[in-house]
Amino acid sequence: NAGTDDAKYMINMRQIAKYVVELGEKVPPTDIEEGMRVGVDRQMLKIQRSLPPKIDPTVTMMTVEEKPDVTYDDVGGAKDALEKL
Repeated sequence: NAGTDDAKYMINMRQIAKYVVELGEKVPPTDIEEGMRVGVDRQMLKIQRSLPPKIDPTVTMMTVEEKPDVTYDDVGGAKDALEKL
């Protein structure tokens, strides 16, 4: 019954165990989707909030800051060195 108030969800808690849980009182069913990260009350085993996707810090360091309007021909290259080889 996904998307309804009485829906049950299966969560994987830290790859240790799987639980069938309900939604907390303040979580609308439309906010929860398959595959997303959620915050769970461990005592009541209810989903309390949706969480942002897990972000690997090494990936965030590799974001594109700007895309310059430059080509390899503008910069130069190894054409002479390749010809010598």
